[in-house]
Amino acid sequence: MLSEYWLSEKLRRKCKEFANNIVSLQPKRLKNYLDMMKYFLAITLLATVWSTSASDTFWLGADISGTSGLEAFGAQLYNAQGEPRENTVLMREYGLNAARFRVWVNPKGGFSSKEDVLKLALRAKEQGMAIMIDFHYSDWWADPGKQNIPKAWEQMSYEEMCQALHSILVKRLTC
Repeated sequence: MLSEYWLSEKLRRKCKEFANNIVSLQPKRLKNYLDMMKYFLAITLLATVWSTSASDTFWLGADISGTSGLEAFGAQLYNAQGEPRENTVLMREYGLNAARFRVWVNPKGGFSSKEDVLKLALRAKEQGMAIMIDFHYSDWWADPGKQNIPKAWEQMSYEEMCQALHSILVKRLTC
């Protein structure tokens, strides 16, 4: 408990120091996109730091969406002592208290599908971990630099795509 408190206090001090340095830029003096992003990051950090207290949970998590794929191909995970472990058990053993999972529209092999994510989320829940779901409106990787339209949506009109997006979101949220 003391180490968690120390870590969160140290993190708060570092965030405040960073944010105070960046905030001194002031919006009217922002010269480029990078300065603007630093300014908004600083404001976000300040809001986060000021809104938390030492008793708040410090979340430590990882994206372990690839677990089913690893298992399907026969991969085995081990702890530092060389003992085999299931991924959520291993992550909890190493102190993680949150797991993130990506859910795709129609993924190849079914990995990161709604059913796969539900199965993995239940495993993480059994370990007492918080669950974070990241909706990817793609059949594969999606990030700010790469947003591939799901194959089934490629020939849809804009209106049809909006309806498909709504439909899949509702289905994902009401499993």
